[in-house]
Amino acid sequence: MLPGAESELLQVLQSYCPDVLLLEIVNEDLVQRTIDAYPKEMQFAAEWARSADRATFGFDCSIRVRRDGADKAQEDEIVREQLKALEGKSWKDANARNMDHVGELAIPLIDPSQWNLREETMAKNIEKHRSRSGTTLVLTGASHLNFFEKYFPAASFPFRK
Repeated sequence: MLPGAESELLQVLQSYCPDVLLLEIVNEDLVQRTIDAYPKEMQFAAEWARSADRATFGFDCSIRVRRDGADKAQEDEIVREQLKALEGKSWKDANARNMDHVGELAIPLIDPSQWNLREETMAKNIEKHRSRSGTTLVLTGASHLNFFEKYFPAASFPFRK
């Protein structure tokens, strides 16, 4: 988790106090509590939801987006570049439009048709589990923000600058 992210994330969770919390985790993994491989922010939010007795669902899916033949050395280099670009940034900073290029660094590793299918499936899962009468808070990685802004035009993206 980026420095200071835990306390900032806690403030967000408490201020929105959602009726439903949706996490970028495969729902089966969330139900079985096998989420150690997921980002620390997702793990932290899942634990908060359990302790706050909030309805929580995973909206991710198991669609493989990695391009066949993607090179491991190239992947390692891209991850280094991404980490360098995020150095000294908060998770809120990572949501800014001027940081979209960080996610775009991974394009050579991604099968675009599988990426699109994954995002469409995630959006359908959000629709399926969202609150119909209260507040839904969706926690996702910054690389999906452009898609979700288009798919959910009435939604609020409070950290998108």
